[in-house]
Amino acid sequence: MHIADLTTASAKKTKDFLPFLQQKRLPAVVEYVLSGHRFYCFVPKEMCNIAFSFSGVRCPDRDEPLSDKTIALMRQKLMQRWKLLIELKLSWDSIWESKTNRTVTLLEAGLAKLQTSFGTDRIPDAHLLAQAEQSAKRQKLKIWENFVEGEEISTGPATDCWGVLLD
Repeated sequence: MHIADLTTASAKKTKDFLPFLQQKRLPAVVEYVLSGHRFYCFVPKEMCNIAFSFSGVRCPDRDEPLSDKTIALMRQKLMQRWKLLIELKLSWDSIWESKTNRTVTLLEAGLAKLQTSFGTDRIPDAHLLAQAEQSAKRQKLKIWENFVEGEEISTGPATDCWGVLLD
């Protein structure tokens, strides 16, 4: 039994797997939480390991406040769970457990911000994500503790699911 590690594979090998990974939601196991929104996953059906990142949200980086809490929450919710489904699309990646999008979990906890410059029209569940963020803002949770309504907060530059800056 050979497991392909697509995190270190050549571009050609990675492209060979892409059609199979983008078909639909696939069962996956999060083997390691790299940050609040980046994960190392095993996809049993395709016998491969991938690096995975939530699209359209920004979490605190490792050297920023609340980074530890974000990583701890994702480890608690996702690490070594066998009932996870990952969804890989050209413009939107998400992890589902039962019927819960785990991006919503981060936003509800006040540990992530939506990147509105990402283009909410490309996000299937944009309304749920916006509701989760608004709920955290109203409750002044974590990154929203000092938020003042009407004040502009930068959510970072917009990037696609491969980290390429969007115009």
